[in-house]
Amino acid sequence: MKHSKSLLIVTSLFFVLAGASACSKQEKPQKKTEDANLINVTMYENPNCKCCSKWVPYMEEYGFSIKEVPSNNLTFINTQYKVPGEMQSCHVALIDGYVISGHVPADAIKKLLAERPHAKGLSVPGMQAGAPGVAGDKDTPYNVYLFDGQGHQSVYRSYP
Repeated sequence: MKHSKSLLIVTSLFFVLAGASACSKQEKPQKKTEDANLINVTMYENPNCKCCSKWVPYMEEYGFSIKEVPSNNLTFINTQYKVPGEMQSCHVALIDGYVISGHVPADAIKKLLAERPHAKGLSVPGMQAGAPGVAGDKDTPYNVYLFDGQGHQSVYRSYP
């Protein structure tokens, strides 16, 4: 009888643990099959800037996969990718051959990737209130600029 109780306890414990293991496996989020369609981004960011980390989840909601690379030398990175001084911001993102400087909205980037203009990239210079990931009134108007490698820029989109 004593062995029967021990066997019953061990068997019960086995089923409880097996059930818990199966439940925990079911609860883990599975990789979506559409992950293959994500747009890969490498983002060089100032490690002391908190707004950059807010831009990342915003971009991920729109189908971008962000690889964050902390850098204390964004001046070098901006120079390397020919971002004009007045177009620079707190982070530089590389997306499918284009350079994105600052808190550029996802729809402007998707438009750029669809149209494929002859340009270096897009910028929201500085820390523009209203831009994705930046604190402040989201109704504050701002521009997204298209720039080339020779220092030319033009308004690409206006928000809000």
